[in-house]
Amino acid sequence: MVTQEVESVASLAAERQIDVRLVQPLAGGQAVVDPDRFAQIMANLLSNAIKFSPDGAKVKVGLARADENLLVSVTDFGTGIPEEFQSRIFEKFTQADGSDTRSQGGTGLGLSISWPWPSIWGVI
Repeated sequence: MVTQEVESVASLAAERQIDVRLVQPLAGGQAVVDPDRFAQIMANLLSNAIKFSPDGAKVKVGLARADENLLVSVTDFGTGIPEEFQSRIFEKFTQADGSDTRSQGGTGLGLSISWPWPSIWGVI
Protein backbone atom coordinates (compact mmCIF):
# COMPACT_ATOMS: atom_id res chain seq x y z
CA MET A 1 0.00 0.00 0.00
CA VAL A 2 2.84 2.40 0.78
CA THR A 3 4.44 1.68 -2.60
CA GLN A 4 1.10 2.26 -4.34
CA GLU A 5 0.74 5.66 -2.68
CA VAL A 6 4.28 6.67 -3.65
CA GLU A 7 3.49 5.67 -7.24
CA SER A 8 0.19 7.56 -7.16
CA VAL A 9 1.96 10.92 -6.71
CA ALA A 10 4.58 10.29 -9.40
CA SER A 11 3.06 12.64 -11.98
CA LEU A 12 2.59 15.43 -9.42
CA ALA A 13 6.21 15.04 -8.32
CA ALA A 14 7.49 14.87 -11.91
CA GLU A 15 5.96 18.27 -12.69
CA ARG A 16 8.50 19.79 -10.29
CA GLN A 17 11.31 17.23 -10.77
CA ILE A 18 10.85 16.01 -7.20
CA ASP A 19 12.15 12.53 -6.47
CA VAL A 20 9.67 10.70 -4.19
CA ARG A 21 11.23 7.45 -3.08
CA LEU A 22 10.59 4.61 -0.65
CA VAL A 23 13.94 4.55 1.15
CA GLN A 24 13.20 2.10 3.91
CA PRO A 25 11.15 -0.81 2.58
CA LEU A 26 10.09 -3.41 5.11
CA ALA A 27 9.88 -7.01 4.01
CA GLY A 28 6.98 -8.92 5.48
CA GLY A 29 5.25 -6.06 7.25
CA GLN A 30 1.47 -6.41 7.32
CA ALA A 31 -1.18 -4.28 8.96
CA VAL A 32 -4.95 -4.26 9.13
CA VAL A 33 -6.05 -0.81 7.96
CA ASP A 34 -8.94 0.94 6.30
CA PRO A 35 -7.45 1.14 2.79
CA ASP A 36 -9.42 4.24 1.80
CA ARG A 37 -8.47 6.14 4.93
CA PHE A 38 -4.84 5.05 4.61
CA ALA A 39 -4.75 6.22 0.98
CA GLN A 40 -6.30 9.56 1.96
CA ILE A 41 -3.76 10.14 4.73
CA MET A 42 -0.81 9.16 2.54
CA ALA A 43 -2.07 11.33 -0.35
CA ASN A 44 -2.26 14.32 1.99
CA LEU A 45 1.16 13.75 3.51
CA LEU A 46 2.83 13.14 0.14
CA SER A 47 1.13 16.01 -1.67
CA ASN A 48 2.07 18.39 1.16
CA ALA A 49 5.67 17.18 1.04
CA ILE A 50 5.75 17.80 -2.72
CA LYS A 51 3.92 21.12 -2.47
CA PHE A 52 6.27 22.56 0.13
CA SER A 53 9.54 21.24 -1.31
CA PRO A 54 11.69 23.23 -3.72
CA ASP A 55 11.85 22.11 -7.35
CA GLY A 56 14.32 19.27 -7.82
CA ALA A 57 14.17 18.17 -4.16
CA LYS A 58 13.80 14.69 -2.70
CA VAL A 59 10.95 13.33 -0.58
CA LYS A 60 11.76 10.21 1.41
CA VAL A 61 9.14 7.69 2.50
CA GLY A 62 10.11 5.17 5.14
CA LEU A 63 8.45 2.09 6.56
CA ALA A 64 9.79 0.50 9.74
CA ARG A 65 8.74 -1.75 12.58
CA ALA A 66 8.63 -0.23 16.07
CA ASP A 67 7.77 -2.92 18.62
CA GLU A 68 4.28 -4.09 17.59
CA ASN A 69 3.66 -1.13 15.29
CA LEU A 70 4.53 -0.24 11.74
CA LEU A 71 5.77 3.31 11.25
CA VAL A 72 5.33 5.19 8.01
CA SER A 73 7.38 8.37 7.67
CA VAL A 74 7.38 11.08 5.03
CA THR A 75 10.38 13.40 5.07
CA ASP A 76 10.75 16.44 2.86
CA PHE A 77 13.43 19.10 2.73
CA GLY A 78 11.25 22.19 2.39
CA THR A 79 11.25 25.24 4.62
CA GLY A 80 9.63 23.38 7.51
CA ILE A 81 6.86 24.35 9.89
CA PRO A 82 7.44 27.59 11.81
CA GLU A 83 8.11 26.91 15.50
CA GLU A 84 5.23 29.12 16.65
CA PHE A 85 2.79 27.04 14.55
CA GLN A 86 4.00 23.54 15.46
CA SER A 87 1.64 23.13 18.44
CA ARG A 88 -1.36 23.53 16.10
CA ILE A 89 -0.41 21.32 13.13
CA PHE A 90 -3.06 18.68 13.89
CA GLU A 91 -5.95 21.16 14.21
CA LYS A 92 -8.53 21.28 11.42
CA PHE A 93 -8.47 24.15 8.95
CA THR A 94 -5.23 25.65 10.23
CA GLN A 95 -2.35 26.73 8.06
CA ALA A 96 0.92 28.37 8.96
CA ASP A 97 0.18 30.99 6.29
CA GLY A 98 -3.57 31.49 6.17
CA SER A 99 -3.40 34.77 4.29
CA ASP A 100 -4.92 35.47 0.89
CA THR A 101 -1.42 35.95 -0.49
CA ARG A 102 0.06 32.61 0.62
CA SER A 103 2.14 30.82 -1.98
CA GLN A 104 0.50 27.38 -1.56
CA GLY A 105 -3.19 26.53 -1.52
CA GLY A 106 -5.08 23.89 0.38
CA THR A 107 -7.85 23.40 2.89
CA GLY A 108 -5.75 22.94 6.01
CA LEU A 109 -7.04 19.40 6.60
CA GLY A 110 -3.83 17.55 5.69
CA LEU A 111 -2.46 16.69 9.11
CA SER A 112 -5.73 16.80 11.07
CA ILE A 113 -6.97 13.66 9.27
CA SER A 114 -3.80 11.76 10.13
CA TRP A 115 -4.03 11.97 13.90
CA PRO A 116 -5.05 10.25 16.07
CA TRP A 117 -4.62 6.99 14.23
CA PRO A 118 -7.87 5.00 14.23
CA SER A 119 -7.78 2.38 16.99
CA ILE A 120 -9.19 -0.30 14.66
CA TRP A 121 -5.86 -0.53 12.84
CA GLY A 122 -3.44 -3.20 13.89
CA VAL A 123 -0.30 -5.02 12.90
CA ILE A 124 -0.29 -8.65 11.87
